[in-house]
Amino acid sequence: MKFGTATSKCKMLDERMAKTLHSDRHRRLAELLTEKRKLAGLTQAAVAKALGRHQPFIANIENADRRVDLIEFLDLAKVVGFDPYEVLHQIEAIDPLRISSHWPGNSGTHLQAVGYLRPAADAQGCGDF
Repeated sequence: MKFGTATSKCKMLDERMAKTLHSDRHRRLAELLTEKRKLAGLTQAAVAKALGRHQPFIANIENADRRVDLIEFLDLAKVVGFDPYEVLHQIEAIDPLRISSHWPGNSGTHLQAVGYLRPAADAQGCGDF
């Protein structure tokens, strides 16, 4: 695939983000959430009840069969009693979302300098980031 336009850059980014469900980062998040829950001495059922959900909801998250949105993640952190920033730092360290250096016009850009997509991506033509 040739990356000559802003549209193709956004398409590649969309494709990479669509494949996160079974990525290394997602699996590690599920492992960390499971570890944190067990360290807190809580069952899946107890966490689910505190969140107003059923036990399979927690099982699906811990088995990496379900994505966790930001609000759910923060709620899990509060119920289980872990620092969400610590977990995010561990996940980020595995495989930060990087913009490929072979995209034209990327040398010396903000995207390359920070190593992953930031709101400045709009300047690259990727729409509503």
